[in-house]
Amino acid sequence: MFQEKPTCTKIIDYCKQSMLNPKHLTACVLKDSVILIRNKPLMVFQFLLPLIQISIILLAIGGNPKDVPIAVVNEDQGYMFGASLSERYISYLQKGDLVKLEFYKTLDEAEDSALNGKVTGVAYFGQNYTRDLVSRALDFQNT
Repeated sequence: MFQEKPTCTKIIDYCKQSMLNPKHLTACVLKDSVILIRNKPLMVFQFLLPLIQISIILLAIGGNPKDVPIAVVNEDQGYMFGASLSERYISYLQKGDLVKLEFYKTLDEAEDSALNGKVTGVAYFGQNYTRDLVSRALDFQNT
């Protein structure tokens, strides 16, 4: 009167027999390939549309950014003998043409210029930037 509920093993056995059978999978791939080859508009659409989409996206994004205005506030005091890692990083950024650095004395001035749209972002180096970075590099197990 009542049908027996399928168990997990019965479901797995059915899947192995029907879907995961290599002959069945090969037949499905061949069938779909023949249908695709016979239907030329579908084949053109399937292979040409992604190329067109990628081209449009790349044209919309454009090239590499140049001269992005960045506000810099450097309060770093260095570590030993006046060596400042923030100054080295800033000089590295100035070598390229990716960013155009604008220096400010206080963080409030830099944030105001970012809010007014004069700069895109703010790079802030605190008083103990170099000291903290060196201590973190030397004591890497506790960081």
